[in-house]
Amino acid sequence: MKKLLPILTLIISLSTITGGVFYVDARFAKDLEIKSKIQETCNDFTTRIQGVNNDIKLVELRLEQKIENDRIDSLQERMWRYEKEYGTTKAQEMEEYKRLKVERDMKIKNQENQPSLLK
Repeated sequence: MKKLLPILTLIISLSTITGGVFYVDARFAKDLEIKSKIQETCNDFTTRIQGVNNDIKLVELRLEQKIENDRIDSLQERMWRYEKEYGTTKAQEMEEYKRLKVERDMKIKNQENQPSLLK
């Protein structure tokens, strides 16, 4: 009986320590794995979002260039209407025609300084 009590105490102590180790391993080691996977997923999503943002910026730039091209075309068409209606030489002497030409030339010059994204 006297020998049984220390052996029983030793077995219970070892069982408790072993159970504690397994609990800590299951509880905290798995949490670290999960946190690492969550961080990896977040990094992946961040990379994808940055790629989408870059695509959106490119589309915005292309749209702006398209709008500027349309404005230049519109100015040119208005100039041609003046030439058709009043004749080329008389139209070129008109203030409105000169203003349209200056505006169109300015837009063309600004456009030449920027790289073209339109395909």
